[in-house]
Amino acid sequence: MIAPSSSHDGFLMSKIPLLSHDPLPVVIVGGGPAGVSCALWCKNLGLKPTILESRSRLGGTPRTIQRPNRWIAGRPNLMSSNIAEELDSHCKALNIPQVTSVQSIEAKKNTAFSFQVEAETATTTWSSEASAIVVATGLKPRGREFFDFLLPAEFDPYIDTSPLGHLTGRDSHEGERSLVVGGADNAFFTAADLVESGAKVTLACRSLPKAQSSIQATIKNLTSESRVNSLLGTLVGASIESDGIRIHLKTDSEIKTTLVDKIYLRAGFEPDWTHMISFVKNHGLDLYDNKYPICDTDGRWSSNGISSTGIYCAGDLLPSGPAAVVTALANGALVAKTIEKDLRTVLR
Repeated sequence: MIAPSSSHDGFLMSKIPLLSHDPLPVVIVGGGPAGVSCALWCKNLGLKPTILESRSRLGGTPRTIQRPNRWIAGRPNLMSSNIAEELDSHCKALNIPQVTSVQSIEAKKNTAFSFQVEAETATTTWSSEASAIVVATGLKPRGREFFDFLLPAEFDPYIDTSPLGHLTGRDSHEGERSLVVGGADNAFFTAADLVESGAKVTLACRSLPKAQSSIQATIKNLTSESRVNSLLGTLVGASIESDGIRIHLKTDSEIKTTLVDKIYLRAGFEPDWTHMISFVKNHGLDLYDNKYPICDTDGRWSSNGISSTGIYCAGDLLPSGPAAVVTALANGALVAKTIEKDLRTVLR
């Protein structure tokens, strides 16, 4: 066999359609684990990310949680708040631009993969071009609107809707009459925490529980010890009285009435569109009935039934595994790779 000449090699190489590179701008809305991960990967892939965040600092939900995160391999005893600090520090170390305390966001689409984005804070207006927009605004816990009956705002001081913090390490709940509403992990862990803090707990699930079996077994034992009153039922009414909140729980056979001091609502989550309502409407972005975005598996958000050209979802808005920091980090990386791949087609 005769080896090809170097000139022949050069001739072959000249036929490969190699791309030039332009660090195209990507705007990422949301500075939690998914948003920061997406920004990091965009930066390493040669793009130019900017993070827009509604809070005063990056970090997302972990910044609000004061307890160890036991779910990250290799990082035992890492506090959730420390995760937030590390995310913020990593972005600053890489000089990834960030705009914080954002109150509203608008974006005008020029052409496919070409937008003009504008964000308002309390003091300034920020604007930039963008070739892609990533929405990673996360979820919020469902509030009193979850109930099938109207519960007025006067009930707000009596309802706790902050499931991720649980109650470990908080003030004593000795003697408190507590109602926990929900059937997933957060409801069951909250009920167990309350018992350990001295509360008298009623746990109400409207359907068969979805909590992991280990915490279900814990509640089962506490129920057998008469430390938790657990029942399958729906809250159908409530009134504020001088000696507590009178609640009405409907079971299969009857309506039970009891007095409680506090309602711990653990009814799951829904997308947080607080600063994005007009953005979603103006771009005709598709939502399921439960308000989640309609995306493909790589994060492309559809608009009027067609895969959008330049708008993506990441994090909890793009369910791809258990709701956890590690999932969000991987999810953000996935969307960054999708963007780089899509923008390559534009360059070509």
